[in-house]
Amino acid sequence: MKPLSGAACAFWFVACGTSNVPAHVEADATADTAAVQVAVDPNCGLPGFVTLTLDDTGRTSCAAEGPVWGIADAAPATAQTGADGTLLDTRTGLAWHLQALSGAFNQADAWSACRKSARDGRDDWRLPTVAEALTAVDFSRHNPALGLPLEPTPDQAFWTAVTRGGAGWVLQTSEGQLIRQATTAVASAWCVRTAQPVKTPPMPRFQKSPAGVVKDAWTGLRWQGTAPTTPRTLIYANGWCVKLNIDDLHFRTPSINELVSLLDPERDPPINYVVFAEGGGVMQALTPTAADGSVHWGVDFATGALVHVEGDGEAAVRCIVAD
Repeated sequence: MKPLSGAACAFWFVACGTSNVPAHVEADATADTAAVQVAVDPNCGLPGFVTLTLDDTGRTSCAAEGPVWGIADAAPATAQTGADGTLLDTRTGLAWHLQALSGAFNQADAWSACRKSARDGRDDWRLPTVAEALTAVDFSRHNPALGLPLEPTPDQAFWTAVTRGGAGWVLQTSEGQLIRQATTAVASAWCVRTAQPVKTPPMPRFQKSPAGVVKDAWTGLRWQGTAPTTPRTLIYANGWCVKLNIDDLHFRTPSINELVSLLDPERDPPINYVVFAEGGGVMQALTPTAADGSVHWGVDFATGALVHVEGDGEAAVRCIVAD
């Protein structure tokens, strides 16, 4: 696989023409889809979705590669346990295996293992995208940092379907960290499927005012679109955001849920540089880690990793409108 890129909703699960598979998605090496032509659904290939090849017959699924459901704070009350060890998250329309598959896999083998699952009588299980994996996280929790009643083993990490530069993105369940490791390294395979149909998200996603305030139609958030600060401590970042004045709006430092919504794994670096000036590097989030309140979260928009920033550590900040 190459790089892919709350308000409740989900995605269409449909068959999509394999000729429409985006260039940044690569089928498993064992799949032969060149001669396959199947029905095309207009959701496949649209912004916010990515077309994933499920098996060697050319069957494909549309998966979310961005927060098309909005800011999806983890909410156990939305989880419905189904037959044969599955869980449906009604916020996102994703069905999950309650537990990861037994064993540890490199990324290619994890993808293959999910494709072979027949849990709940379904044959469209796959690895989640980064955006989908993050909907299971609750950053206020620790060991595990999950908001859905999934059942991880201690310190379990699971593969996403996303790679960049020979490394795959992995979500660690103990802390909620998103990290990169070699695709030949091992992690768990936690399988998902798109289970509920919904309409596509509003487009265009981003609209920028002449003064440089960016409105995100998917999340409803408004952001500083001008260049962020140079790296400073969180205390400095908080003060800088409060003093920022664009379009006579008041700003603040974003939470980790808000900041991670800007991750765009389809891009390299993984943020929309057309909209957000000088978007790379580590950005501050206001949210403390659950394990140590003196340490807070950040997002590295050079790599896409979720990182820890020490209390006196320095990072840039992209401010959000304080509604």
